[in-house]
Amino acid sequence: DEKISIKSLTKTICDLEQYYTQHAFARPFGVALLIAGFDDTGPQLYSTGASGSYWGWKATSIGSGSENAQEYLQKNYKKDLTLEEAWILGFKALEAATKETLTVETVEAAQIDAKTKMFRELTQDEIKKYLKQIQKEKESEE
Repeated sequence: DEKISIKSLTKTICDLEQYYTQHAFARPFGVALLIAGFDDTGPQLYSTGASGSYWGWKATSIGSGSENAQEYLQKNYKKDLTLEEAWILGFKALEAATKETLTVETVEAAQIDAKTKMFRELTQDEIKKYLKQIQKEKESEE
């Protein structure tokens, strides 16, 4: 029961996607994925394309409006963000993608704890705290 690295997992998924693209001339999965986790090398983040290609990232986005989110991330990402700063960055990137103010009813978020390596969803109270901070920043800029 050896642990698989996040990169190896991503490559295995992409190899399967690429096999069907090349040999069946189809893209049965037809999806882009974000694959995130911790392994022996630390936190990892990859995005995949439906053709079986993949890329490693420090921060990225996929889906509708991802160009706006990606632009926001490229302009505002800094190395060594605190967890709180990373959540604020992520929520602001999501706002850039949707071009709407986020609410606790429209957002779900989760994280993998750096120490325990366990996945957990943020509570609505945690999300609300970050969204209030973003709103305060917007008001102070006006």
